[in-house]
Amino acid sequence: MVGNNKFDPRYAEQTRQYLVLGTDLSNIRNMLDWLKMHKFDNTGKHIVVCGSSIQKDCDEVKAINLLWEYRITNILFMKFDMDSKIVTFTYNIHENKCGLSEPKQLRTLCIEEQNNYIPGNHVNLFFNKFRNLHRCPIIASTFEHKPYMMIKNGTPSGADGNLLLSLAEGLNATLKIITPTRGEGWGGLDDNNEWTGSMADVYYDLANLSMTSAGLTLARCTNFEMSKTYNYKTLIWVSSPAVMEPASLKLLH
Repeated sequence: MVGNNKFDPRYAEQTRQYLVLGTDLSNIRNMLDWLKMHKFDNTGKHIVVCGSSIQKDCDEVKAINLLWEYRITNILFMKFDMDSKIVTFTYNIHENKCGLSEPKQLRTLCIEEQNNYIPGNHVNLFFNKFRNLHRCPIIASTFEHKPYMMIKNGTPSGADGNLLLSLAEGLNATLKIITPTRGEGWGGLDDNNEWTGSMADVYYDLANLSMTSAGLTLARCTNFEMSKTYNYKTLIWVSSPAVMEPASLKLLH
């Protein structure tokens, strides 16, 4: 698909697993640029294979930093070691400083994550890395919008503010609030085709997330991806699975 430069937008919406085969890190970067340009989901599961037998061309430390540039966290990075054996790495959040851990070889990590690890058993290769941020800062861009969001001395309150505080507490993170650095409110595209408002803070990597409440308008539906309506039923029956009956009884139904 990359080689033929073909693209169908449906792929970006539906693809959740990726296998990236590269000759070296430079080649892998080009493919990651292509995925980003076509807005593929960087939160999906990625297996990245670096094929060069030259160690510096597939250095795992450089690879992990490269993948983090694209905010790819569900990752298995595979390469050849000095003995031409295949080794697999991933990374985690560093416990003692706010940043990435050193690349961890997968088998060692599995033993740490599961004390009853037995070679050959199935393990969770793509475990959740962000359950505990070890009090590292999480930056939220927002603005005053009573009664949903009030900010006093850097501490939010109101419905949205309380949700932000709960989110930070659940992640064991330190919440830092900023207001839009360029423009105001939700924001949108200006005449120079650049983002403004709270959206700009997220887009230009000044904030990790934005928390705002506002009514839906045509402009907002155009500029932002909206969640779709969920199907629901007023009354739902929940029961145990039916007991299997002999095939001969099908004649009676």
